[in-house]
Amino acid sequence: MRALDMPAPFIVTRTAQGRFVLTADVTLPEDAGEAVGLAAVIESFDGTIAYWALAHPSDKPDFHHPDSFALDLT
Repeated sequence: MRALDMPAPFIVTRTAQGRFVLTADVTLPEDAGEAVGLAAVIESFDGTIAYWALAHPSDKPDFHHPDSFALDLT
C-alpha cells in the first residue's frame, strides 16, 4: 500500500428519510492498482464506535490488511 498523488475527492453529504447519505467522487490515477478498500469509522451520538468495511479479514478491524482491499477495479 502506498499514498497516491491525486486530487482531493469531491464529497457531498445530506440527510434523506432519516438517513445520512455521503456521496464521494474520487478520481484515481491510472496506476492506482486493481483493488480498493472502502471503509468508514462511525461514531454515534452516545460515543459508540462502529467499523464498517466491504471486508474484515480478521476479528479486529484492520483497514490496512491486504485482504480488506475487496473492491476489484478491473
